[in-house]
Amino acid sequence: MLGRQALRQLAMRPLAAAAAVVTARSNAPRLACDAAHRACWTLARVGLPQPSLLQARSSLVRPAPLLQGQMPVSGFLQQQQRGLKTLKRQIKRRYRDPPKYKMKRKKAMAARFKIVGNDKVKYWRAGRVHNSSGKTKKRLRLLRRPGYAVGPRRKTILRGLLGYN
Repeated sequence: MLGRQALRQLAMRPLAAAAAVVTARSNAPRLACDAAHRACWTLARVGLPQPSLLQARSSLVRPAPLLQGQMPVSGFLQQQQRGLKTLKRQIKRRYRDPPKYKMKRKKAMAARFKIVGNDKVKYWRAGRVHNSSGKTKKRLRLLRRPGYAVGPRRKTILRGLLGYN
């Protein structure tokens, strides 16, 4: 590790000398490193001029100003890292089992709906068991009569009653 005094001297050197030190350090075996060192290594691999260690550490807080003729490092130069969950999701999507046939019908639908001749779905209206004090006699009589499901609702109910096979 470099001491504070060595870091100050390194900051006083011109950019080329500091880049040479960083390049020399990048050839050394690395076990654990921080984000500033990783940024220097990616710049060295791509071939862009590298900032000094002091600039690299301060660039974590604020971006360093660009020099004359220097291009900003964009996202496509850095290698994309894919998370473990994303990989698992891709594997699951690739090797997904085919959908299985539904063998049993839905018991809740069987209790609420009934299939009448030529595939009509008959159901009894809700709202007549409780809260009937606010309803007129005519409304209660209409609620006693069954209704018939039509359209996409009928199709969904039929699928639930008959199964998917």
